Amino acid sequence: MKIKRLLSICFIAIFSCLTLFLTTKSEALDEDYYVTFSADNYQKKSANKMTKPSEDADYYVLLNVNLDATNKFRVESNSGVIYYNKSGNAMSVSVTTASKYNIYFAKDYVYDEEHVNDTLTKTDAHISYEYYLKPSFKAVVGENEYELKFNQFNSSYDEYYIDEIKLNENDVISFKDNEGNNLNYSLDLETYTVPASGTYRILYTPGKITDSNLYLYDENGNFGTGDDYKYYSYINEASLYYVVFKEKYISKYTESVKINNEDAYKLNYNHDDASGGYKSLDFYVGAEDANLNYLIYRFDEITNDYILINDDNDDDTVISKIDLDDRGWYEISFIALNDKYQTKAIKQERAINDYYIASNLNDYLFDEYGNHDLNELYKFTEIKEDNDDLYNKDYAQYLLYLTIDEYQAKNKVEFYITDGVKDYKDGSNYISLNQAGTYEIIFSPDHVYSRLRNYKYSLLADENVKEEVVISNVSDFVNFVNNCNSDREYSLNKVFNLVKDIDISKIASKHITSFSGEFNGNYHTISNLAISYDDSTDDASLFGLVTKTGVIKNVEFENAKITAEGGSYVGIVGHLFGNVENVTVSGSISGKSYVGVIAYMGNYKLDKDDSSVDSTKNIGYSRAINVTNNANVLGKSYVGGIVGFNGGKVINSTNRGEINNKQYPTNENVRCIGGVAGYSIGEIISSENRGRVGYSSVGVFVGGLAGLSNGAFYFSNNYADIYGRTNVGGIVGYYTTVSSDSNYNEYFGSSDYQEIIDSILNSSSDKNDDVVSSTNLNKNIILYCYNNGTIFGNGSVGGICGLVDISSTIRACINKANVSVESGSYVGGIVGQMKNGTITESISYGNIFASGLNSAQYVGGIAGYIDGTISYSMSYTVIKGLNYLGGISGYATKTSKIISNLSDCYFVVETGSTYIGNILGYADSLDMSSGTFNENIKYNYYIDNEFKGINKINYGSESDYAASLITSDSLISYNTLSKFLDNRFSGDNYIGGLDKTSYPYLKSYEELIAYDDFDVTLDYNILGKKQLEILFAIEKECARVSKVYIFMEWNEDNGDVDDYDSFEINSICRVYDAKVPLTPGFKHSSLVNGGYYYQGKKAKYFVNWDITDNNVIYAKYEVVKTSIATSDETIFVEGEFAPETRLEVHRNGDNYVLVFIVDGKEVTYDNIIVKIKNTDSKVYVCDDEAKNEVETTIYGEYNTFTLKNSSQQFGLIANDHSMPSYLWAIIGAGSVLVICGIVCLITYTVRKKKQQ
Repeated sequence: MKIKRLLSICFIAIFSCLTLFLTTKSEALDEDYYVTFSADNYQKKSANKMTKPSEDADYYVLLNVNLDATNKFRVESNSGVIYYNKSGNAMSVSVTTASKYNIYFAKDYVYDEEHVNDTLTKTDAHISYEYYLKPSFKAVVGENEYELKFNQFNSSYDEYYIDEIKLNENDVISFKDNEGNNLNYSLDLETYTVPASGTYRILYTPGKITDSNLYLYDENGNFGTGDDYKYYSYINEASLYYVVFKEKYISKYTESVKINNEDAYKLNYNHDDASGGYKSLDFYVGAEDANLNYLIYRFDEITNDYILINDDNDDDTVISKIDLDDRGWYEISFIALNDKYQTKAIKQERAINDYYIASNLNDYLFDEYGNHDLNELYKFTEIKEDNDDLYNKDYAQYLLYLTIDEYQAKNKVEFYITDGVKDYKDGSNYISLNQAGTYEIIFSPDHVYSRLRNYKYSLLADENVKEEVVISNVSDFVNFVNNCNSDREYSLNKVFNLVKDIDISKIASKHITSFSGEFNGNYHTISNLAISYDDSTDDASLFGLVTKTGVIKNVEFENAKITAEGGSYVGIVGHLFGNVENVTVSGSISGKSYVGVIAYMGNYKLDKDDSSVDSTKNIGYSRAINVTNNANVLGKSYVGGIVGFNGGKVINSTNRGEINNKQYPTNENVRCIGGVAGYSIGEIISSENRGRVGYSSVGVFVGGLAGLSNGAFYFSNNYADIYGRTNVGGIVGYYTTVSSDSNYNEYFGSSDYQEIIDSILNSSSDKNDDVVSSTNLNKNIILYCYNNGTIFGNGSVGGICGLVDISSTIRACINKANVSVESGSYVGGIVGQMKNGTITESISYGNIFASGLNSAQYVGGIAGYIDGTISYSMSYTVIKGLNYLGGISGYATKTSKIISNLSDCYFVVETGSTYIGNILGYADSLDMSSGTFNENIKYNYYIDNEFKGINKINYGSESDYAASLITSDSLISYNTLSKFLDNRFSGDNYIGGLDKTSYPYLKSYEELIAYDDFDVTLDYNILGKKQLEILFAIEKECARVSKVYIFMEWNEDNGDVDDYDSFEINSICRVYDAKVPLTPGFKHSSLVNGGYYYQGKKAKYFVNWDITDNNVIYAKYEVVKTSIATSDETIFVEGEFAPETRLEVHRNGDNYVLVFIVDGKEVTYDNIIVKIKNTDSKVYVCDDEAKNEVETTIYGEYNTFTLKNSSQQFGLIANDHSMPSYLWAIIGAGSVLVICGIVCLITYTVRKKKQQ
């Protein structure tokens, strides 16, 4: 009984399991799949059930679904299993306009490369989609048939179209279905006869029946039902529109047409817009907050002209503008409605299937070519259930920890969140962070947290609170030094605040071995730092090593004196891997090698979560920010005003001290001397040199910013004179890649170059284990730099670079100074000798001179010697040399490209000089048989002079305008480029001038060049536009019609005064607007009495300039006069006078003044002898208001006296010939006696008569 009961139980159990298995299998076989949509709150609907296209198919499909980017979808089985995209989210299409799609689902595989075709979208998920396409129709024109495209964007009815088709007058159009049957919907076949030849657009519909009403087109192409809606087709003329971008963009276009010498791109009619507009292909804008400047043209097929359209986006009808917020890909959308036009730029989606922050820290996820540049540091990760603190079961959330340092925070970090399809911002603005620290950023595409934001963030508490240490006196400073030296980690996580000015002249220990904290001077001063070490000592510095966490800031070192003539790493900081900010130094610094305010700046490998990230290399850089050097610096190698060796970034720093301004005690192998850096493999940004660099004929690799470099330079200038022996430049002396097998004997002479190269290659300090090889840092560009200091050397000397042999770009740079080689060759306004790379959009002014016996060769306005490319550059120079002299380049190799340059040069040559031309002195690519240059040299123009284009030959239209003559008047380009330029002369690089005396301007000086490979923590636009103001003002001043004047002065040592070969150049000037040049002073004559005199061996000469209209003005030498007289010869004056001097005598009351006139101008003379034809008078001279009689000498008829200055007034007093007073007294007395006697006699007589 028990056994039967047990068997029954087993049988029931087996039957139940079998039933369950069969039921489950049946359900599995009957599994249905539905597409659920966010618009329906993901409810399953029978209308959205997917079907297999055949019984043996391994996938399901749902046809003819209207979708756009906002209506997300997923696939759900009837058992509740849900399928998403590869990131675990609902799927979405990319287009914003509703379109018809087919949705596919495969349970057993994902739609990767192996499982998609030309129409299916690769999603790497179980779901995919494609546009819904119906069977096609054809338009028949004569014997030709044209396939009609189905408009998947029209969800109202089925529509087919041809955007553009060329039709001839009287062509008849009919239609066929996909099987080739003529379509006859009425008693008569519907046809259309073309009224006139042109371009047309065709619309066709098979119709739509709703409520027994047939919907078709009316005669105006409107779709509806009724008596007027009776046409299956609508055919009308198709307008052709083109867009011209005023900036150069990377785009999907492969073809263009020329409109006014500019590339114009066709706009295509689009059907995903109800208003029927036009769209461009995608183009990449590589900057945020950019202005899109463009023109829209309509092509008139009757007149064959392009007509400019005013699309109402701007009051300026010439150029339209659209403001773009984001960096990325865009398309132009242009809508024409009757006579009204509307244009907008639509940002295009570039899906990346994950969420990232797009920020100024990572170039907003794009590289310079518009490709996505994704770094895991900026990628969100989904918050899973195991994160109890942050997980939310109601909506998906994503998390990112972002760390920014103080420098980045000071410059403000801006970002938005994106998956390449949709961007999430703070309203319409970027999200901004301006505090240093680590942020926790949480994001959800499906949830709004607050203030309509899909994100929230918080600044995490700093786990390493820094200890504050106060330094208020010398004793505190001594304790600070001693504590740092006793424990290398003492300074870590500490801030040392200097709260008072201190004088440390009397303390002994002034060297800190290692520093990892923050030293904040709080803008106080440390005075009289004195460090003096013997020859065997390294690290003659206050801070020997500043690690990557170390900061020195806000402090001035006054009257510092650091002396270590035989030492290395000499400066305030020996080795820097952290930051130095807002530091000023005065006094003197001298050492042997690695000498500067900072001796050595390094770089280091970053941990993954570190800040200051180079997104491609994970490199951290030391930084010198707002460092000012006023100290004189002296050394033998790697000597710079700011830094000796730069492997980091020097930003907004200035050198005013003199660098190697005297001979180093041992001049052998003096090298790598720079105003900012001696040797730079890093970057120098917005910095300048204002202190003289170098000593005449001493040192190789000498530069205004860097002596030797393979790094990058942005927005930086040199204003001081630069001296050296070879490889001397206003910005860089030698731009190169240093390798152990390089042969540098030609630069170092007989010295052992290997010692130099080894020292460079081993320059990475062993003070930090994470130093990165210099070859990882190279960004070989000099961008928007300017030189205004005279450059002196003996070979390979240039206004920007002396010698370049690295694949590099010198772009948008200006030299406005003289470049001179006294005994050597290879001299250029931009580069002396260029063996590789490109010079583009650069300008050279000034005098480019080379001299010396058996040298003075390869002299050019842009480059002395070029084996590379020179394009879109302008030369306004005076060139002096012997052979190979060119307005653009003296010599161009066979592979060199010289394209679209302008030259307005003047040449000073010697008898027998060869290979001279306003574009090139010599071109090795000339094909003698054809007179062409194999496409390498073209579209170059020069202002006329006797030396023509290339080797004294003009090459015009028959040679692709390789070196074509143009007059000044023809080159003037007011508002638009000159019509006399060849129509292939690029309008992308040149624009018209501002007034009627302007030559063309380079566009890059009016609008900032887009450049992506820049420090993401700095604002490229702000720094660039500040520099642009300086450079544009220079171009505006100089790009005008001008004339060169060369002033020649006699030197008796060269020969006789009558021989012009004995004259030498006094000065050269270029004047504008037909003005008369200002005359210079004389070098070999003395200034006396307001005039110049030359004391020759045979005579003394009066010297003056004889201004003529000739380019060369020779000084006029005339033997001086020793006397001069008035016209009536009543006054003679003796002295030394110019031959043309005229003497006049002017009366001023009772006084007289002598006036000397030379060439219409009054002049004065000192210590002159005056002879007056009057011997009966005395002479007085006015001294202030007093009249002082002077001693005179009588010579014949003339009274002679001396005047200290010819401007003194004098007068005459006649000699007195009257009777002396005593005689008059005697006569008076006698007369009185006589009268008295007479009176007495009369009285006596009268009395006597009375008595009688």
